[in-house]
Amino acid sequence: MAQTQAQAPATVGTAGCVMARGAAELTSALRRLGPHAIACPGDVAGPAHLEEGVAGTVAEFGRLDIVGSNAAISAPLGR
Repeated sequence: MAQTQAQAPATVGTAGCVMARGAAELTSALRRLGPHAIACPGDVAGPAHLEEGVAGTVAEFGRLDIVGSNAAISAPLGR
């Protein structure tokens, strides 16, 4: 789902950062999104990773227009 969300803005010319913990997920997403995306390895649960992703996006493209997240929890809450 996150990759579908990332593809929609790319079809209208926006660019962005794809953040994932695993190299395979990043490689797959970047292949689909093409030259208008950069890899931002990290975990969205880590504030430092988010800051690095924003800084990298601004450094590469000069701005940040949209932020989207598709983070999930795989265990029931409260455990």
